[in-house]
Amino acid sequence: MDRRTFLSWVGVGTLASSLPAIIVACSSEETETETETSNTTPPKNEFVEVGNSEELDIRGFILNKDATGESVLVFRKPKTSELIAVTSKCTHAGCDVELDTDAQLLICPCHNSKFTLDGSVANKPATKPLASYEVKQEGNSILVKVI
Repeated sequence: MDRRTFLSWVGVGTLASSLPAIIVACSSEETETETETSNTTPPKNEFVEVGNSEELDIRGFILNKDATGESVLVFRKPKTSELIAVTSKCTHAGCDVELDTDAQLLICPCHNSKFTLDGSVANKPATKPLASYEVKQEGNSILVKVI
């Protein structure tokens, strides 16, 4: 065996023997991140702040993906100004639904599923309604109850 072939095999062996250490290091980082995320999940049956009334008035909605552990869309019902909070994830494709205040619908841009403002299915392919949440305003804060 010549020198070049020998050194090539030594290099491959070194790389192969260090691979398990690299895999362990990567998986332990993922585990730590998962633990940190699970520790930030809010307690059940409590209200958490998802935004403020100023943001709601300016944008017309609040989309919060962090505070409740779920992706929540909060808006005011046209005409009555009642606060509504529903999951923003379409029950068919999991895409974020978009609020169409003119049509008074929540529309999924992925497959055109449509939901009424209370989360009921108005147009398939989705067959399950959007989950709704208890919502209230205290001062300037918009709060949603985590279930």
